[in-house]
Amino acid sequence: WQTLPFDVARGAAASGARVFVSLHDFFAVCPRFFRLPPEPAIACPSGTERDPCVRCVAREVGEAEPALRARFARRDAELLAELAAAVERHAPSWPHVRALGQLLPANAPAIEVLEPGLPEPFHRSALEIPRRRTLDEPLRVATWGNHVWMKGLLVLVEALAQLPVPALVELLVLGPFRDDGLERAVRACIAEHRLS
Repeated sequence: WQTLPFDVARGAAASGARVFVSLHDFFAVCPRFFRLPPEPAIACPSGTERDPCVRCVAREVGEAEPALRARFARRDAELLAELAAAVERHAPSWPHVRALGQLLPANAPAIEVLEPGLPEPFHRSALEIPRRRTLDEPLRVATWGNHVWMKGLLVLVEALAQLPVPALVELLVLGPFRDDGLERAVRACIAEHRLS
């Protein structure tokens, strides 16, 4: 919803579309996406309280705290209506479902796990023999989105560098770097450990 109207699910459902919502980060409960406050004095709530959230964004938004509290209340109500408009709501893992369940209001619709990837290709026919990865074939890992420090791409590349045989893992990075320093650090790590 960050770059879309906050009624996109309801609008699509009203037009007759079957709506599926993917909750792959914490934007549903955090305007910063990742529950990482800009200063240590602010601690993210462990439940549905929004006062810490108000303090977290107040500086950037430039509104008085009472007005921000009202905006957070409207945001929560709009979000619940959006989730209710969906046929299904998915998250990529059970830990993520549990975390969202603690942070969303108790009357939020259920969220199910839909793990990333597919168990088998769509095109497989009954006559095909399932293809299995061989030991000499690399494990393929992909990451996509806007790459920023907090998403941990550099940590992943550093972990690959520590493998006894790094060539057994192939990393595909899709999407733009939002920080030139991160891109330089990732490329330097790749060069230093001869990962390409």
